[in-house]
Parts: sequence; structure tokens; C-alpha cells
Amino acid sequence: MYLWGLCGAACVLALSMPAQADGDVYAGFPVTVKGYSESAKDSVSYKGQIARHVLHDSLKKLAAKGNGKANPGLKAQMMSYYTGKDAGRPIIAPVTKGPFVIAPTGVDDISKKRELAGKTYKGAIPGWPNNMTRPGSGDVLDRQGFGGRQGL
Repeated sequence: MYLWGLCGAACVLALSMPAQADGDVYAGFPVTVKGYSESAKDSVSYKGQIARHVLHDSLKKLAAKGNGKANPGLKAQMMSYYTGKDAGRPIIAPVTKGPFVIAPTGVDDISKKRELAGKTYKGAIPGWPNNMTRPGSGDVLDRQGFGGRQGL
């Protein structure tokens, strides 16, 4: 009986203590490049990730422009957002709405030479017909994404 009481007290104590992870545990990824002399103290950056989110949202907006007919111009524009690293790609989505202001006007204003194709999962995707892989599904995107009625 004494043992059960001790175990119960230990559980209550453990559950009532604050989390042991604080800023010191997850902070400080110091720059380790030899000869680095810039002002940054750590190497954490989310610019590439944010740029890929913008590319993804812009690609979805472009896909919605499909009208069910072949559209080589739309295909080229979509491919510039998916596989391209071209400079000068404007941010199509998200857009400024009320107090939510999108300050950059181009993808490269956030992070240069970003693309989505290199970050795409390369394995089989069970939700796609015949468990296709992304590299093998180019024809599906060609038929349905680039010329489909309002995208995929």
C-alpha cells in the first residue's frame, strides 16, 4: 500500500512540473563555417521554407486557371514555379488582404533560386493510381494539371 502511495505521489509531482525544455535546450545552432566573419550568430533560417510555401500557393492559384484545354503558356508558367529557379517570378499567392500585408513582390525577394521539384517525395504515393511515384507522374500532371478544368 505504501508503494502505491509513493508511486502516485511521484506521478502527480512529475505531471505537475513545468516542461524541462527551455530556450537553452533548443537554441544555439552556431555557424560552423571556417573563416565566417559576418554578424549572424546562428545558422537558423526559414527563408527557403517560406519561399517554397509561396511557390506552392502560387502554383495552386495557377492550376485554378485551367479551362480543360491545352494551354502551353499556362504549362510553362506552372513549370517555372515547380521545377524552375528563374529569377523574376512574381508572388501570385498569397496576396495582401486587409491587415495581412505581403511585403515582398517576388519569390526571389524571399529566397533566391528556390523550386519545389527537388523537395517532392520520390517514393510511391498510395493515393495515386497504381501507386505512382512523383517522378513517374509527369504525364498525369500534363493531362490534368496543366490543361485540366480548374487544375487537379
